[in-house]
Amino acid sequence: MSADDIATAAAAVRRGGVVAFPTETFYGLGADPHQPAALLEVLRLKGRAAVNPLLLLVASLDQLTPWVGAIPPGFDRLAAHFWPGPLTLVLPAAPGVPEPLIGRGGGVAIRLTSQPLAQRLIRACGTAITGTSANPTGGQAARSAAQVRAFFGSELAAVLDGGTTAGGEPSTLLQLDNDGARLLRAGAIAEVALRGVVRLV
Repeated sequence: MSADDIATAAAAVRRGGVVAFPTETFYGLGADPHQPAALLEVLRLKGRAAVNPLLLLVASLDQLTPWVGAIPPGFDRLAAHFWPGPLTLVLPAAPGVPEPLIGRGGGVAIRLTSQPLAQRLIRACGTAITGTSANPTGGQAARSAAQVRAFFGSELAAVLDGGTTAGGEPSTLLQLDNDGARLLRAGAIAEVALRGVVRLV
């Protein structure tokens, strides 16, 4: 994937468009989380109600700052063991985080991606981007650019073709706050591995 392709996709995100790109599990839909209209467009493409929060992908820990209100105990251990990689952490949201990103418990779901092309796109955008799977809700998650195009046709501003992704289990979803760590969704990182790092409640 050329630098020009990355730059074109990043420019589309900055304009409020939605792009598709590979992650460590499946293809994702990327939009600028600072732009509420872009978040609503992701939800429209997914066919999801706005009450279902969108997750964010970052390329470095310093990109957490605008989105996370507090770093709970256990975060450093989890990040050291499992990031970058397929662990999505639900952390306390910072004030002002757009509503489509916030879950019912007031958390925002974030993952430090290990996928090189996703990292390049995020860095080119200069911000975290959404990373919800690139398929209509209820449909099979896309593992290739061709599957993404079959789902969405010309509705996306760009599709970055990074080949076929690993697929398998989705990212593990773990809520972390001052009350402890709770497994919300089993996934690519096994529960036993998590229990070796933090106590689950």
